[in-house]
Amino acid sequence: MKTRIAALALCLWLIPTGALASVAELIQPTAGDAAAPATASEATPATASEAASEGEMPEKIRRFIEVAQNEFTQTNWERLPKDNKYTVWFYGDHRQIGWCSVFLIWCANEAGIPLFEMESVEVPQDGVFSCREGRVGNVKLGFESVGRWTETEPPRPGDLLIYGVRGSTPYTHIGMVETVTDLGDDVYELTTIEGNVGSTVKRYRFRYDLTPKRAYHNMSEVPQDERTDENCQYKLHDEEWYVFGFCRTWE
Repeated sequence: MKTRIAALALCLWLIPTGALASVAELIQPTAGDAAAPATASEATPATASEAASEGEMPEKIRRFIEVAQNEFTQTNWERLPKDNKYTVWFYGDHRQIGWCSVFLIWCANEAGIPLFEMESVEVPQDGVFSCREGRVGNVKLGFESVGRWTETEPPRPGDLLIYGVRGSTPYTHIGMVETVTDLGDDVYELTTIEGNVGSTVKRYRFRYDLTPKRAYHNMSEVPQDERTDENCQYKLHDEEWYVFGFCRTWE
């Protein structure tokens, strides 16, 4: 290192003053030289996309999942009226109405996630948001408007999952992905938390095939000998249901 410094000093002494700037631009640290650490103002914070690629879930999404888990635990499979705390909070009255989407909106709000109407979605800087829409189809359209709807990518915890019914509507129900296990060959085992299923909050676990051999046949039950969690429902919602796609609440 000392030899390099001496040689460099001799070269600089021999070079005309006007050429020093161009020489300085060419000097780059080698692998053996320690680069100066970046200051706080120079450091670039990791984006939500970079965090996701490193397996780091945004804190708001962690909280979103925790809130849904707590609601599932507190409800304890008990039937709720159509005008429950979720619907009264959302609509401001006691109307009798389905509440699968409203349940997720309530959980997202409790977690501090920004909520947007379908026609006015603006992706925050941290990439985390959800839609404040009681209709399942409008939730999908809101996410789709900013490129955050997918039918071809693997699911992730914190995604909103939309179910369809073969031969009928593709917007029959919505839930939240709690956990994902990659089983290989584009097959995933999903655990979901969902409101307004049998008038309560339920946890489901099933297999999801991202590339099924038959269109709209992408759900199957977990084998009987692998059903180890007593606090899950393993029976599918309905034989005609399928996974339509996923809303990406984070990136």
